[in-house]
Amino acid sequence: MDINGALRSSDEGGRVCPGSQGVKPSGPQPGELEAALEELRRREAQLEQASCQAQAQSLRFQELFEFAPDAYLVTDRNGVIEEANQATAALFGTRKQFLVGRPLPMLVAAEERWDFYTRLSQLGRQSDVVHNWEIRVLRRKAEPLDVSLTVTGQRGAAGDSKGFRWLLRDVTPWKRAEEALRAEKNFADSLLNMAQAIVLVLDPEGRILRSNSYLSALAGQKPEALQGQDWCALLAEADRPAARELFRMARTFGASTGSIHALLTREGPPRAVAWSGKCLTDPRVGQAAVLLIGYDVTELQEAQRQALQAARLAAIGQMVAGLAHESRNALQRGQACLERLRWKLQEQPESLDLVNRALKAQDDLVHLFDDVRAYATPLTLDVCRCHLAEAWREAWSQVVSVLPSRDAQLHEQTGGVDLWCSVDLFRLGQVFRNVFENALAASPDSVRVEVCCDETELDGEPAVRVSVCDNGPGINAEQKQRIFEPFYTTKVRGSGLGMAIAKRIVEAHQGRITVGSGPPGAEILITLPRSRP
Repeated sequence: MDINGALRSSDEGGRVCPGSQGVKPSGPQPGELEAALEELRRREAQLEQASCQAQAQSLRFQELFEFAPDAYLVTDRNGVIEEANQATAALFGTRKQFLVGRPLPMLVAAEERWDFYTRLSQLGRQSDVVHNWEIRVLRRKAEPLDVSLTVTGQRGAAGDSKGFRWLLRDVTPWKRAEEALRAEKNFADSLLNMAQAIVLVLDPEGRILRSNSYLSALAGQKPEALQGQDWCALLAEADRPAARELFRMARTFGASTGSIHALLTREGPPRAVAWSGKCLTDPRVGQAAVLLIGYDVTELQEAQRQALQAARLAAIGQMVAGLAHESRNALQRGQACLERLRWKLQEQPESLDLVNRALKAQDDLVHLFDDVRAYATPLTLDVCRCHLAEAWREAWSQVVSVLPSRDAQLHEQTGGVDLWCSVDLFRLGQVFRNVFENALAASPDSVRVEVCCDETELDGEPAVRVSVCDNGPGINAEQKQRIFEPFYTTKVRGSGLGMAIAKRIVEAHQGRITVGSGPPGAEILITLPRSRP
């Protein structure tokens, strides 16, 4: 209501204008003026109260911004800091006055600064979107910090991008904890994969949850192929019931040890593995998983077997040496008597045949004594520089002279290889003689034995490899595994020490003798260093 206009329409002296008697004035009445004034005063009070409330709220917001535990920033659209609270100053290790007016990207680590500028340019086009990422920021006279950023845009009255509001949180402790956990995990994984033992984690049903590379190498299966398998399927069928009992004991009582079960391999014979199990949770609460550790004891068992064999052979050697010494005179007397008897029985073919058999049996007995004594007694080498072909040619002539009726041929393919080595020529001749005797015994007529040579290395040193291959039926898997075992033979007659003696002589030269795979017959590979260390 226009009060001033109402007042001007009244008479200055309070008089009534002529012709107005008995007519109600058209302007506001005094009651209406008072009501209008009261309304004005009420509205002024409301405005003043609203202004005070707004100022108080602004102060509260300012205090919240200033003393908030998190770091807050306000920047313009180019990333220049316009406002910063105390937490931001503490985060960067400086004062607020130092921050205001500085470009925020300059506080970012140099290696991440270009990425930050790229993101800042994208924020200008998406100012209404809340963005989150992590960066590393620089601090004054302190180590950099890993910070989680949350940013959203501000728009002006015209709807254009005015700037950005930033929330910064120090995530360095969490990042360091993650890095430490990652390092621990990598360390544990490295130990797991480098450990010379089988490591298995099984679920309550005995299925493989995790395995290490050592098991993969032994079993010949990749870790992903092993996952989910029943672990007992990795073992020999005869050992599976005992293996399940081992697993049950670990689940029920928390641990179990002392079981040796054969682990199947993709190629080669099973491996003897000593297993122990441990429950990974308290068995009173419930089992989440079972940890199995397996140690390959195949070599240990083989070493124990060889030690026992060596002890037995030493005892046999002593016994045979004494027996051969004591029996020598008796054998000589027996042979002399048989020779005289054979002379007297020249006219009796049947009796003469019996005498010849008796003499042959005595010769076999003497050879058996000599083989066992040669294997059991210490081996001493008389090393000199020799030509290897001389050793195998002499051995071949000795073998074929004993079997003149056999159709046998020796072929050499040296390929120009230098065959001069430091060896014991006599002992090496024994090696070739044993190999040739086996070739002639296994091969039908016509026997063809081929000797090939080539250059190689043995333990990083120059060496010569000699391959002796025949045209016989070859060597099966069992023979290949046991051919060098003492007393193992497939012949009807023989001590089974020929290849064992050959292995002993070659290893005494610091060499190596193995079974090759040359078709169609058997192949023996003899590798000798050019000079003994």
